[in-house]
Amino acid sequence: MTDRVNLRINTWERPLMRATLIVLVLTLSGCLVDRDNDGHFQFGCWGDSNTAAYWRIPQTSWCDQVAAHDPAHWSSWNGGIIGLSADLLANVVWPTDTAYITPATDPTLDGIVIALGTNDVSEGRTPEQIIADLTFLRSQANDSGHRQVWIMTLPPRYDDPTFAANTDAVNAAIKTTFGSDVIDVGQEEIGPDGVHLTPAAETARANLVWSVFTH
Repeated sequence: MTDRVNLRINTWERPLMRATLIVLVLTLSGCLVDRDNDGHFQFGCWGDSNTAAYWRIPQTSWCDQVAAHDPAHWSSWNGGIIGLSADLLANVVWPTDTAYITPATDPTLDGIVIALGTNDVSEGRTPEQIIADLTFLRSQANDSGHRQVWIMTLPPRYDDPTFAANTDAVNAAIKTTFGSDVIDVGQEEIGPDGVHLTPAAETARANLVWSVFTH
């Protein structure tokens, strides 16, 4: 009996066996998995000004509000930066800007949400270009398939019909490309500037992400 137990333990301790089981769990589970089994869920948010908190008064962000549902067991790393685009992050920040990359890919992060694309649409980039950058970023975020990564759809634009149509095209491509790994924010409420989420929309997005993480 002791030999059988030792065999099981030795099998689990093999790196390939551990890696295979982790990938299997991540594949079968849609919710956030505590991949290091430390009893604490940690996730990162890569985003633009609709994710960043430092420019807001009060300084609240959907990313931070997700963790606030259960601060004793959850924490977030907010990588939102004003003006950040998928293009900038994929083709300028990677692979040399360690000030961003190091915390963004910290091994303790159990999952990552990528909420980028709005600034790419503003810059006139095509859905194909944006999807290519998001695909690259997901490959950098997922730790060789051992970390869960979600791609968030772009918030709507109501102030510019052309921008709105281009946003819809990117969102359709995101859903087609990333399937079950998409967090669809739908028709969020946008503030008077026509670009940024209202406080109510921030909270609604936080609740949506929390439901995805914990369902």
